[in-house]
Amino acid sequence: MGHMGNCFFHSTDSISLLLYIFKTDYVEKNNEQELIEKYKPQLKIYKKAIEEALNKNVEKVYIYSVYLNKEILVK
Repeated sequence: MGHMGNCFFHSTDSISLLLYIFKTDYVEKNNEQELIEKYKPQLKIYKKAIEEALNKNVEKVYIYSVYLNKEILVK
């Protein structure tokens, strides 16, 4: 599968943002933590860049696992 786009959305309050990164990695069921640990450094960079560029808070960060067909909240 080719590169999938990453995106961010305004939350319902229109003040903060939600960041999504889409990943196609194979992950065993109930092992979402593997994706979180692997991509947390990348997500921190994206979050900081978006917050600085837009002067808005990224409220929540998610990984969407295409393999698991599931969104995973990154804390």
